[in-house]
Amino acid sequence: MSDDLHVIVYTAGDVVFVATVVFVAVTAIAMVAYVAGHNAGVRAQQAATQRRDRAEMNRTAALYKRGAR
Repeated sequence: MSDDLHVIVYTAGDVVFVATVVFVAVTAIAMVAYVAGHNAGVRAQQAATQRRDRAEMNRTAALYKRGAR
């Protein structure tokens, strides 16, 4: 192989390597962001369910307190 072909092959290999590293890094960042967003959504949903359940228990307790069974 001529020297020019060696340079082209090595440069192509370097480009593929850098593209792979960038792809892996971007994918990892996207996965972390997705999981963080998912966890925040789950926590918000759990908090809303807790508030709803607590309000329902308070209503039930108030009814029992008034003697309505």
